[in-house]
Amino acid sequence: KYLQHVQSLGQSRGVAIGMIKANGSVHQEIKRVTEEHDIDLLVMGKISRIRSRRDEIYDEAERAMRSVSCSVLIVKDEDRIWDLFERQ
Repeated sequence: KYLQHVQSLGQSRGVAIGMIKANGSVHQEIKRVTEEHDIDLLVMGKISRIRSRRDEIYDEAERAMRSVSCSVLIVKDEDRIWDLFERQ
């Protein structure tokens, strides 16, 4: 449901959104898909606060961010992003 919502939001603004369903380790699948599709930019939501070295090693978003070869944009202020989106 969420991905369909994102796709309809993108279409309403003329942005093509492709959905890919994958199984496996999150960071490995993100890396695989970005390489297979020659993705230039990976956009991610805010990364959780790292409280220990163990968190840094096992956090899937952190691992994905560090393992992909493309640029990564991390969106930190979700409320501000929605406000900007609604103004367009």
